[in-house]
Amino acid sequence: MRGYRATCIGRTLKDVCRRLSLTESVVIADMAAHAGLIDAAGLAAAAMHYRRLAGIARFREVVGHVEPEAESRMETRLRMLLVLNGLPRPQAQVPILDDAGVVIGRPDLYYPDRRLGIEYDGSTHRDSLTA
Repeated sequence: MRGYRATCIGRTLKDVCRRLSLTESVVIADMAAHAGLIDAAGLAAAAMHYRRLAGIARFREVVGHVEPEAESRMETRLRMLLVLNGLPRPQAQVPILDDAGVVIGRPDLYYPDRRLGIEYDGSTHRDSLTA
């Protein structure tokens, strides 16, 4: 790329998984998927293509956690905190409808069987409330 060596997104994500924790690797993979740089099929293909390279076990684990609907790093970190502590994986960015079918909310994370929505409000939200 313009004289610089580069790897495809699948290889880059696989390499990242060798150096970062599971959670931080999922953060990067989520952001790549959310940006449309790779999809589930592309991740699965990369896992198959690089199956003999070092770090592939972690990469496969990351692929199993990727959520393209995640909209922030902290949202992914919160989801991983829940999952790694034994809770089921919540759905992400699910529209909540009232009885008339009108969208009344869209929590970051959602457990439909419990009707439980979870929001991660970072410093941006806090700062806008104090301004």
